[in-house]
Parts: sequence; C-alpha cells; structure tokens
Amino acid sequence: MVGLVTYKSDDLWIIIEKIMKLEDMISRASVKTKKEVTVESEVKYFPEDNLWEGVVIVDDAKKSR
Repeated sequence: MVGLVTYKSDDLWIIIEKIMKLEDMISRASVKTKKEVTVESEVKYFPEDNLWEGVVIVDDAKKSR
C-alpha cells in the first residue's frame, strides 16, 4: 500500500512545517502499530505559478525491499 500526500502553497515554510508534522505523526504511528514504513519527502518549486509543492510518499517497508 502506498500513501501519497501533497501540499501546495506560495510559502515554502508552510510546506516544510506540514511535511515535518506529517512525518512525525507517521513515525509515532509506526512505533505504536509496530509497522515499518518508508517515508520519502520531496519539495518542488513552480516559478510560472510562484507555487511550492510538497509531496510525502509512505510505503510499506517490507514490500519495497
């Protein structure tokens, strides 16, 4: 199972803050459920729209090996 979360904003720091909060929440949930996951984050800038996009991808660690 793969989960994908996307954030868009014209403020980079809002994107970074939301990504960090989500990664922390995933980490705490992973400890509680004893489920291993991989988390990848990516931030892109689109100058034509003056927009930042943050993407968080969560995948099952065992499946991705």
